[in-house]
Amino acid sequence: SYLPHEGKVVLHIKVAQALSVRLPTWVDRDQVQAYGRKGAIRPAWIGQRMLIDRVAPADEITIEFTVTETVEKHRIPGGTNEKTELFGLQPASPSTGAARERADWKGTWYTCRFRANTLVAIEAERPLASLAAVRGGVAPLYVRASLRQPKAPLIRKNRFVPDKVLDW
Repeated sequence: SYLPHEGKVVLHIKVAQALSVRLPTWVDRDQVQAYGRKGAIRPAWIGQRMLIDRVAPADEITIEFTVTETVEKHRIPGGTNEKTELFGLQPASPSTGAARERADWKGTWYTCRFRANTLVAIEAERPLASLAAVRGGVAPLYVRASLRQPKAPLIRKNRFVPDKVLDW
């Protein structure tokens, strides 16, 4: 898979008669292209599953689709009894054990950027004073600029796949 850089999956067929590949719901089926060594393939579809018949041994099937970057906004709740999907329950006070309010991040909105299903960036709507006061500074939440590149970095590796499947 070349995700999240490119909407591309390459399948190296060893022995198979047919393939069933589940694609994420955000993939537009009308934009999906599939081809093998003999040219374009017209797959059948069942829901989000792409079905390919008559797969030849040693074929290489490539599936391509568009990857888009999407933006979602999320807020950290600020009440003492509110839960947040990002951080769970509010932290308890060490002296009383009671839940305490988050000081300056209460109600803060975050912009989350996704490529495919991968979170590639998250930014607070405003700088948080409590984080600025940390001696030595605070590392960014995500350092993933490389995942926003349009081309996947390729690394060639040899993989072992046995010629014979053992029946246990």
